[in-house]
Amino acid sequence: RGWQLIAICAGAFPPSKDFEPYLLSYCAKHKDEDKIGPFAKYAIGRIIKSGALGPRREIPTAIEVEAVKNRDPVAVRVYHLDGNYETMPV
Repeated sequence: RGWQLIAICAGAFPPSKDFEPYLLSYCAKHKDEDKIGPFAKYAIGRIIKSGALGPRREIPTAIEVEAVKNRDPVAVRVYHLDGNYETMPV
C-alpha cells in the first residue's frame, strides 16, 4: 500500500527539486521486482509528469485514487459544442 500512496502523492504534487532524484532513484531500484515493480514504474511516470506540470489545484477524486490503485488511466468524456463527445484517457 505504500507504493500506492507514493503513486497517488506523486500525481497530486511534485517532490521538491532536492528530493526528486532520491525518490526517482528509490523507485528505479525497485522497478524490476515482481510484486512492486509495476507500481514503481507507474510512480516514476507520475513523478516525471507532475514535475513537468507542477502541483495540482484540486485534490484527486475518489475515482482517480481508485484508478491509481489499479494503475488504470482515468477516462473522461469531452463534450463538443455539436453534442458529440469523445472518451479520452487522462
